[in-house]
Amino acid sequence: MEIKRVYEKLNKVELKSEKIELASLNDRAKSIVDGNKAVKSFIDKAYTEVRQVIRKIDDVKSQYKEANFKMQDAFSEYEDSEKLTLKLMTEISKTAKELGVSEKSIPSYSNLSKSLNAMQKSFNDLGKFEVDMDSLEKILKI
Repeated sequence: MEIKRVYEKLNKVELKSEKIELASLNDRAKSIVDGNKAVKSFIDKAYTEVRQVIRKIDDVKSQYKEANFKMQDAFSEYEDSEKLTLKLMTEISKTAKELGVSEKSIPSYSNLSKSLNAMQKSFNDLGKFEVDMDSLEKILKI
């Protein structure tokens, strides 16, 4: 009978030991689950931030394309206007010489010259951005 009691106590000790071991594993599992939740939250936040940056890059690409189109259009308009202005200034200058007067004394010549200079300055200012636009194109891989 004594042996039977010893076995019963041993079985109870083994069961308690297994319960303690199981409780320890459960605690570790809970810690890992909590850690996984924190990592998932971090990943979700990173995903949201990356998605926002990508949207901003897409917006910049779209704005770049629009600005580049306007810049190329402005260059083309400038070239056309410059040709017309220079052609008319040449005609006025030629006519003034035939009449024996200075071209500078003709108001329309002076007005054309001033408008051409102002247009050239604006064109040169815009042209400074062309290198930046080319660099931006390479960065954005457009």
